[in-house]
Amino acid sequence: MFRTISLCRNYIWKRTITTRPHVVYDDQTISFLSVFPEVADTLSNSKFFKNTPEFQQHFIDVIDYNVMKEKRFRVPLLLETYKILEKPENLTEQNLRLVNILAWCIEMIEAYMNSEDDTMDQTPFRCDDVCWHKKENIGLSSFRDCIYLNEAAFILMQKYFRDTPIYLPLIKLFHEMNQHLVIGQSLDWHWKVDNKLDFSKFNTHLFLRMGRLKGGFVIIESPFQTTCLFCNIYPKFLKIQELLRRMTYVFQVDNDVLDVFQNGKAKIDAGENIRQGQCTWMAVQVLETGSESLKKLFKENYGREGEEYENKIINIYYEMELYDKYLAYKKKDLEYIQTYLNNLNDPPIQKAVMNLYNKVFL
Repeated sequence: MFRTISLCRNYIWKRTITTRPHVVYDDQTISFLSVFPEVADTLSNSKFFKNTPEFQQHFIDVIDYNVMKEKRFRVPLLLETYKILEKPENLTEQNLRLVNILAWCIEMIEAYMNSEDDTMDQTPFRCDDVCWHKKENIGLSSFRDCIYLNEAAFILMQKYFRDTPIYLPLIKLFHEMNQHLVIGQSLDWHWKVDNKLDFSKFNTHLFLRMGRLKGGFVIIESPFQTTCLFCNIYPKFLKIQELLRRMTYVFQVDNDVLDVFQNGKAKIDAGENIRQGQCTWMAVQVLETGSESLKKLFKENYGREGEEYENKIINIYYEMELYDKYLAYKKKDLEYIQTYLNNLNDPPIQKAVMNLYNKVFL
């Protein structure tokens, strides 16, 4: 069921009011958005703001610009997973409210992760909008703002969960997210020496580790782990942790391919990762399985600014039929997941994982 919700309110989060007055959402997203004013009040009234009133509006803008983005919401994932795994008698209004707040905590971490990654890579756009660091008078100060986005998650957890048995496990998990991100970002620059590409370091092992640590862990593993903590069924998470880890690898492959291709054809602006010389799945495929002539052509053109260089790389992808190989890889992975789940004999977990897969990949 879909309804129209007005996000206009007598509130200080002006950008939301002026740019998204009426948007059609499903009920679960409406539930998620409904707690945002409470989340915003909590952050605005925290010690952080009270001790630095001169920066209050700036950090409100940080959250509003980087977090309140409808194209970035992955909120139903956590809420849907919770509804599938929780006992019916525990699906109370209060628990659903707390799960939505936890979902906002994860959104804060994802916003921090994306903004920091964009600043490191000097990416100009994300989700068809100018990146925060490219806004006037922001620049490298966006790193400071990223720290606040991260701290915002901990401010929320302290208020709503400090008296619960899951508070310390949640703190541990969110610190683990940060540790993964730091290592992932370091690996993201591992294949650059003095800003020059070191193609000897482009390999499947590095790609998989980097993809999981930079994004997959936060986007796929952590929401599921958070839900299992909240439902007090953490041992079930441990049983499927390896499966979720594999899904993080597929997520990164998916992300890389769909940055370049849409339905098998190159996008109009498909060259961002090519220009930056990113260690993507397709780059690794060329260097590990391409002919010597294609590898030579790839190394001569990858990581260079200019349409002519980008077109040569995309033509290599076409010649190697990498999009078709990607579809075959994805099909094989789905078959593996289905076989794995069938052997678990746990219907709620089976349903939750397949729902996660369908939401993220299909």
